Order: sequence, then structure tokens, then C-alpha cells
Amino acid sequence: MFVKKVVMPVLRDRGSDLAKRWYVEYKYRNPETQKLERIRVFEGINNLKTTEERYKEGQRIVRNLRRRLKNGYNPFENRKFIYQDITAYSKKPGEKYQSGAKEVDYSIEQYLSQTLSSHRANISPRTFQLYQSHIRGFVAWLKENELSEIEIGEFTTAQAQTFLNELKLHGRTRIAYRNNLKRMFNLLKDQKVIEENVWEGTKLPPAATTHAKRAFQMLEQRRIKKYCEAKELYEEWMVIQFIYYCFIRPRELRELKVADINLDQRKILVRAEISKNGKRQHVDIPEAFLPNVLDWIEDKQPKEYVFSGDGGKTHRRRDYFRKKHRKILDALGFDKDVSLYSWKHTGVISFYQATKDLKALQMQLRHHSLEETDHYMHSLGLMENTQVKNNFPAL
Repeated sequence: MFVKKVVMPVLRDRGSDLAKRWYVEYKYRNPETQKLERIRVFEGINNLKTTEERYKEGQRIVRNLRRRLKNGYNPFENRKFIYQDITAYSKKPGEKYQSGAKEVDYSIEQYLSQTLSSHRANISPRTFQLYQSHIRGFVAWLKENELSEIEIGEFTTAQAQTFLNELKLHGRTRIAYRNNLKRMFNLLKDQKVIEENVWEGTKLPPAATTHAKRAFQMLEQRRIKKYCEAKELYEEWMVIQFIYYCFIRPRELRELKVADINLDQRKILVRAEISKNGKRQHVDIPEAFLPNVLDWIEDKQPKEYVFSGDGGKTHRRRDYFRKKHRKILDALGFDKDVSLYSWKHTGVISFYQATKDLKALQMQLRHHSLEETDHYMHSLGLMENTQVKNNFPAL
């Protein structure tokens, strides 16, 4: 006697009513109960706004499911398993990010979590944290758009592009999201989990859609300096100067040690383990900043941290500098369009206007190419066209 194993999937369009949840439905015989059980797939359909879009996506899911079922796919076989999730978290008042063991279906989230876990030994702790953060953001978006339960091979380039388009972040952060997710999917491709990396075909939205913090104007710089002097905020002002003169990132600055500063050569070593790009690099100490650096570190031991609350034994905690600086800005009535990072922009503008030396700026910024520096300068509005400004014939 023939026993039907599967009823092939069909799209249930709910009478073409967009107010109702559409789904793809099929039946499969449960090997434990020997009963045909109905399985519904909602993900990837109901976030679409028109009937045409829903029909197109629904039929795509139907075709993929039919192909997989014909090739032997069993939705009950190894459907659930336990794994240690290193990307998911619960954020409650007073709690840190929490990860733990979960029982789940095979999903995009699981694949990314497992891949990141196996790749952990090959990357720095800071890079690992960035991957975690970007995967969390991506998974949250999948859940918001009812895509969290689709098979990883069914995730499309169009959906990846929509994710990038909807990211409300600064341009560089958006680039980092795309690059890191692209690397994770490349690892999955190497493992034969997927055939193609959908992020390869994506494009970054125009930079004009993102909003960077602006630089401080001259009078604003004077106000902040006077405030720090009046309130005796010596450490806060020293941090500002390091960022303004040397373009050192706050995270790099937190872990900078006295031994990293060579006053004879007037250079600062940014060690590979603390630098953003994982490379050992140097920056120059400008003449105007040198006396202040000498005063700040002359009584400290080489092994001590440059900025510390316990005599140099431990460095300042994450976000310490940012929060301290925000208190200064709030006290002086500044809006949210400026931040601690604005001092880097301010220093870049001051140096370029004084020298017009793009190559020297590239080296101090530790950019890998002049093209990267040129892009950064355009974002600050610095690459002015003097020929247009000075030589345009009068009407």
C-alpha cells in the first residue's frame, strides 16, 4: 500500500487580502507519529506591501521548497539541536549582554553564531565584539521583517540590499556592517553551507544619506578649553588634545601605555592589539603638543597606562571618555551634532587648511590610501575648488 509522504507546498493568499497574513503551506509525514502534519511558512512574505510583491515572493518560496523536498529534504530530520549562542542577548536594566545554550531550528542566526564561534581564535577580541554587534543588528532586522526562519540559502541579494538601505547609521559603520557580514557569509560559502555570497552583489547607499558629526568651530573650541581650565578637567582636556593632534581613536587611547610614547623620536606607537585595523602603526607628535605630553607622562612608569584612575595599573573603562566629554558639551549647551570624535574632524580641518598637505594627513590618519583620505576630506567639505571660487568670470 502506497503511503503518501508529502503534500507539496502551495501559497495561501488569504483571498488576496493584504490585511491578513499570507503563508506557504505543505504537509509532511512525521516519522514519529506517522501522521501528515501541516507546516506553514510565513517568513519573507508579510513584510511586503503589494499583492504583486507577495505573489512573487510566495511563489519563489514554493519553488525552493518543492525543489528541496524532491531532493530529499525532511523538515523533521535533525530539525532541532542545542548550541551555544554567542550573538543573542537579553538587555534588561542592570544586566549585561547574556548568551547561552538554546534549542532552535537551523536558521541564519545559528549559522552565523556557530561560524563566528569557530572563527574566534583567528581575530582580536575587539574585532570579535564588532562581528557580534553587527550579527545582532542583522538578526534583529531579520526578525522585524519576518525573515528569521527562512533557510540561509533562500536569503537573497535584494533582501541584503534592503537591510543596508534601511540601516540608519553613519556611512563608515554601514561599510563595516556590509564587510563583516560579507566575511561571515564567505566563511559559510567555504564550508559549503551556501553556494553564493549574496553580499557580493550589494551596493552601499550614497554617502549623502548618512550624517557624520561636525567639527568644532573656533569659538566653540575656545569655550570648551576655558571650561576645562576653569573646572580643572585636566584629563578631559588631555584626551581632547590627543585626538585633535594625533587622531588617535578613543578606544586606542584608553589602552595606550607610557612606553608607547617615544618623546625622542616624537612618535606614538599604536600597538596592533589595540588599533582598529589590527596593524602596528605610528603617529607623529606635533611640536605644539609635545610639551603637554611631556608634562603628562614625566612622572609615570613605562608600564603604566597613560590614562588611569588607579595610578596607571588599569586603563579607563569603555565609553569613559565619551561620557565625560558629553557632560562638558551638555553643560555648555551643545546639540547632539558634535561629540568627542568631532575633535578628530577639527584637527584634520585645522592641519589641512594650514598645510594643504594631503599625503602628510594620510600618514597621520593611518589611512591605507590617498583615495580613502580624499573621500574623508570630501565628507568634511574640505576639498574646495579654488579655481571656481577665485577665477570664475563675472556675469
